[in-house]
Amino acid sequence: MMKYRIKIKHAFPVIVIFLIIVVMAIVLYFGSTNDFTDNGPEFSLLFLGDFMIGDTYGGSIGYPFEGLKVMFEDKNDIIVNLETTVTDRNTTINPDKQYMYKINESVLGELNKNNVTILNLANNHILDFGVDGLNDTLLKSKV
Repeated sequence: MMKYRIKIKHAFPVIVIFLIIVVMAIVLYFGSTNDFTDNGPEFSLLFLGDFMIGDTYGGSIGYPFEGLKVMFEDKNDIIVNLETTVTDRNTTINPDKQYMYKINESVLGELNKNNVTILNLANNHILDFGVDGLNDTLLKSKV
């Protein structure tokens, strides 16, 4: 019968690595007190893309939001891609473009009233009424 002996100098690193693994497993298992049920106040974001409503859709500025109130309520921030310009201008740099969007600045108040806090303007309609329309949008959309 053969006897296997491990020399001490070879066994030591194996024992150390084994002990490190055991200690790490114990720390990870027992040391974690985060149960993710009470981490302070809840924070929620809502992202909406290609958001464009008319000035009096459904007879009032607030009408489009009536069906969205459940989705909009209790959100800390709502971020929308405002797929339009906010301007009173009628002059465009591209008269052949089929669809050109613009809204009255009164719609911005309704957006703000419904917790929309950030407007993304990176879209294909922000220059429908040229750089002047973009500047109007930038100035009027500071809420």
